[in-house]
Amino acid sequence: MRAWFEGRRLGDLPWQAAQQFGDREGLIFNGRRHSFHQIDAEVDLAARALMAEGVQAGDHVALWLNNSDDWIFLMYAVTKIGAVLVPINTRFRTNDLEYVLRQSDSAVLITHDVSGPIDYLDMVRTVVALPDDGADITDAKFPELRKVVILGGGGHPGVVNWDEAKASASETSAESLDARAANVSPDDIALIMYTSGTTGFPKGAMHSHISIRNVEERAYRMAITMNDGIMAYLPLFHVFGFSECGMMALVTGA
Repeated sequence: MRAWFEGRRLGDLPWQAAQQFGDREGLIFNGRRHSFHQIDAEVDLAARALMAEGVQAGDHVALWLNNSDDWIFLMYAVTKIGAVLVPINTRFRTNDLEYVLRQSDSAVLITHDVSGPIDYLDMVRTVVALPDDGADITDAKFPELRKVVILGGGGHPGVVNWDEAKASASETSAESLDARAANVSPDDIALIMYTSGTTGFPKGAMHSHISIRNVEERAYRMAITMNDGIMAYLPLFHVFGFSECGMMALVTGA
């Protein structure tokens, strides 16, 4: 307990929201509707899948995804297991991706195969030397990068398919997940948010779990409650979308 604020952790927010708001609707995306209980379950599934893929506490996990329900599940799953989330601007292309992956020391990159007209996997292949066999990366340009995880499609060589990873989540027990989550400190780095880079290369700003305090205070001042809805048109890779959409709903029940 801090003298000024009780430490809380991002990865705990889905469970806390499930206890408080239960079967109330918490997330809608492309016709898919999730209660707060279901959000919590999806976060735990994603967390166990990441652990089964070898993601360790302290690993930096880059998330190069357009807005989706999976973005929310992965956002909380990464932080729940003590890894560090590195959101990447989906407008970035090969040069920017290469810079952020290397500068952030990311161990895992999670992205689309294709989203709309953009072939994200093709850009990854341009930047990273993916293996011909298996999914373990050994590229001297990215000494920390171990795996690329792909949402959508299937049968792509050299990468991990996210649906298959989730099917292997049973290899990680709920008890193992609980133990990992219990070891996360509110003072740990939870997020590296990159600046736009308008005056130079993007800079990675490190944030601890203390951001929960800021979101709660803004929710109070804006009088957001569980009777409200939040239209999340802002990109979740941006700090405002991340906090005012991705976090605000779970803090308030909106």
